[in-house]
Amino acid sequence: MALYIQQREQNTEAARQFNEVKRQRAGTNLDGGYNYIKLARMAYYVNKDEYLDTLSKHIAELKIEQPIRASEV
Repeated sequence: MALYIQQREQNTEAARQFNEVKRQRAGTNLDGGYNYIKLARMAYYVNKDEYLDTLSKHIAELKIEQPIRASEV
């Protein structure tokens, strides 16, 4: 979350692209094909592997525009 906020504050292309993906995929189901019971308390259930894979891809895309710090050189 902090990485996204930092990129958004810097108005980077990665943040703009992430915002567009968020808008396009707002209704995307991350249940991994599981048929969870339709209960209010299960409305936010996701498949862990599907969720972590999607999250990792977004983090990698945001990190592309991270400035290199002097300590990393």
